[in-house]
Amino acid sequence: MDNRIEEIILLLDAIANDIIVPLRKKVINEAAFSVLYKLMDELQGLLYNEKNVEKELVAILFLIYTQIDTQSKYVSEDEKEIFMTYLSKMRVGMREIFGKALQNEED
Repeated sequence: MDNRIEEIILLLDAIANDIIVPLRKKVINEAAFSVLYKLMDELQGLLYNEKNVEKELVAILFLIYTQIDTQSKYVSEDEKEIFMTYLSKMRVGMREIFGKALQNEED
């Protein structure tokens, strides 16, 4: 596996706590999400033509995604819109990382 991907997995693992712990208190850590999105953007380029992806990478991103989704069910309607924005951005990023190459093959 590419050394940079290994580094990103370690960074994602560390940032996951900075995202998940506040989410459980219904708080969005915008700085942590900013780092997450930058790492996801980098992963898009690194994994564009890859057929196989590290399970640990998938697990971390899926954990963050499901935590946003779960916690969004327990916030007010005003807060829900904010949570859904982060959930949507996460979903788009994950599709770009994991599905882009496969989508292009079908075209």
